Amino acid sequence: MEESRRFDFDTLQVHAGQRPDPNTGARAVPIYQTASYVFEDPESAAAYFNLQEYGNTYSRIMNPTVPRSRKGGKPGRRLWSSRFFERARGESGGFVHASLPGDHIVSPSALYGGPSISSSTCCARCPLM
Repeated sequence: MEESRRFDFDTLQVHAGQRPDPNTGARAVPIYQTASYVFEDPESAAAYFNLQEYGNTYSRIMNPTVPRSRKGGKPGRRLWSSRFFERARGESGGFVHASLPGDHIVSPSALYGGPSISSSTCCARCPLM
């Protein structure tokens, strides 16, 4: 995005810090549809999972999309923490723990039951809104 232009809040939530892919021109961060990775040998796999070396392990722990998502975001904001939630039960509590009073929580109107119920009951009592 051009640094000299001023964008609205909603636009920044989606595109702040992103640059189009130089090879394809794609605006969106690529999503790699895989749940597992091949390792050179058992020692390399152990080093990745023990966090002794940096590399892709399991899609919920580390994958090629995570570093790109953390580079985005307006300086001073915690957008990276809210961009990608795991598709598991933990997501409904993740946004509350990553938020502070005055933050905005943006979600679609149609959510899976767990997060929808949690957000309508827990967040109604939170001072975030």
